[in-house]
Formats: sequence, structure tokens, C-alpha cells
Amino acid sequence: MKIKDNFKQSRIGIIGGMGNEAMVDLMAKMSSLPEHKECQFVAFGNARLAYKPQEILQQWLPTDIPELRKFDTAVYTLRLMQYLAVDRLGLACNSAHELFRRILPDIPVTFVDMIKQTATSLQGCQDTVLVMGVNSLIESGLYQTALTEQGIKATQPALENQVKIMEAIYNSDFGIKTAKITQQAETLLCEVICDEIAKQGCTKVILGCTELPLALTAISCQ
Repeated sequence: MKIKDNFKQSRIGIIGGMGNEAMVDLMAKMSSLPEHKECQFVAFGNARLAYKPQEILQQWLPTDIPELRKFDTAVYTLRLMQYLAVDRLGLACNSAHELFRRILPDIPVTFVDMIKQTATSLQGCQDTVLVMGVNSLIESGLYQTALTEQGIKATQPALENQVKIMEAIYNSDFGIKTAKITQQAETLLCEVICDEIAKQGCTKVILGCTELPLALTAISCQ
């Protein structure tokens, strides 16, 4: 069953909850595009889709409670978006794509895969591309696989730089997840990029966590 109304506009769904500031940022950027001027937006953030702070650095089996919670919440959220009759649907989270891809074949919604779209946009690129993101995203190889399929050389941060990225995102005092952008977080991220450019010769960077563009803006990157 789908909800119906008298509006004729295209309806875009955005799923958040892994970081609601990132969801709002993505929606604001999308709504500013001329082709989306007449679109409706449905944004739904649910923190049950994310790991709790104490769960982040642990390894979980599919049968463990954190994974079961995330799976059940993802199914519920997709069914809600189906009921709300969204025409296109996307995630304001990169690492959650792995979970949602498992469920989407059973739910008839049009899903815009941010990772595949990013790789496609770089088709023909001869540069080495640095993938930045949380540990789970880097370990999953989602971007590395998508880029390799397009014939693009992908690389990831060194271990010590990956630690800095996690600090910039999750540190309880200055991390981006505190819902404030601090100089400490900006500095750590810029240090990572500069160091990887110097050591690996990468010339393009994928901000593979939707929190990262909140701190790495065009102004701060200068």
C-alpha cells in the first residue's frame, strides 16, 4: 500500500540517522539544484540504523543484537519510504549501503546508489583516488571495488591516518558527530589529505563519509 495525495511533484526520499546533520546537509544540497526545484523531499532519520558509541570499534556477527537491530530498522525504513511513495531513494551514509543492498531486492523502490554513482562519475579518470571514511567503510572495500570496476586506481589512508579520521569524526570533545565543526577536526582531516598526497601521489579524494563534507568545505580545504 502507498500513501496518495494530490501533488504531482517527484518525491525524493533521504534516509539518515547515522548522522542527522549529514542528512540535512545532503537534502539542502540536492534541493538547491535547479532540476529539484519542484520536488518534494521526505527525510527520515533513525538512530537505530547506527552503531552506538560503545559499539563502533567492535566486530559483530550478523546474529548479534547490534546487527539485528540495524537490519530490522533498515527494513522498516525502506517499507516506510515505499508507503510514502517516494520516486527515488538514497542514503545519507556510505557504509550503510552494504546493509541496504542486501534488503533492496525485496522492496520495490528506486534506489540511487551513491557509491556506484560516484565511481561512474569518475569513469576514465587516470588519477589515483584516495578513499576516506570510517573503518567499516574502508574495511568493506565498497568504494575500492566500485572504482576498480571502472578501471580506476583506488587507495586508502595509512593506518595512522585512519586513526586521525576516526578521531575527527567520533572524538567526544571535537568530533563531527558532536554536531559541531571544530578546528581540531578540520586540521586532522587536512593533515591526512596532505600526507597521503605526499606519500601516495593521489590527486583526487572521495569523502566516503557524509560527515566529512561538513568539515571539509571548499573554504576549509584552502
